[in-house]
Amino acid sequence: MKQKQMLVPESFMVDVYKLLLHIQGDVEFDNPDEIIKNIQAVIDVKIEAQKRRQDFTNYKTSKPNSEQREQERQTYLDNKGIHKDWRTQKETPQI
Repeated sequence: MKQKQMLVPESFMVDVYKLLLHIQGDVEFDNPDEIIKNIQAVIDVKIEAQKRRQDFTNYKTSKPNSEQREQERQTYLDNKGIHKDWRTQKETPQI
């Protein structure tokens, strides 16, 4: 299975390295909990983005004009945060 690549901010990598140094006892930081919060925040954003991409892929790879496709579309729109008032009742056909 091919391993997926992921882009992360440079500041994330710096924080991971700082935390590693702190855990090894090489460097002491005043507030390592802040570094951990920063790392967790970036990871949470990345996980949510992966979920949205997977929802979109599920929607787009479903059989056209099927109930499953519409259900996948609604799931994607829900997770994307699109308000129900801004949605069409059904998928609009591509011209």
